[in-house]
Amino acid sequence: MTLRLQRDAYIKANFILEDPMNDSLSANSLKHTNKIKVCPNPFNDKINVLTDTYSGSFNIYSIEGRVVRQGDFDSPVIELADLPKGIFVLDITTGGYHYRKQIVKQ
Repeated sequence: MTLRLQRDAYIKANFILEDPMNDSLSANSLKHTNKIKVCPNPFNDKINVLTDTYSGSFNIYSIEGRVVRQGDFDSPVIELADLPKGIFVLDITTGGYHYRKQIVKQ
């Protein structure tokens, strides 16, 4: 089953959309996780990532899609004091999950 979105469609869910063999979104490509929480959001200097496992990696993308920070995900705190104010995307891979969330720096 393929999910197609019409113009101005909006979906808010705690699902991970992942299918490395196919760029289309399908029902078989959904993994559900409530195992990762990010706070505060919006943030000032750092974000706290609450999860069961702190091993893996993270990337932070600008709204234009450029990688502005990357590193090992080995701590619950990610320091972001040097980022400019704006909207970013946090991308974490840990414990078999791929998690993506929009974050806002005040």
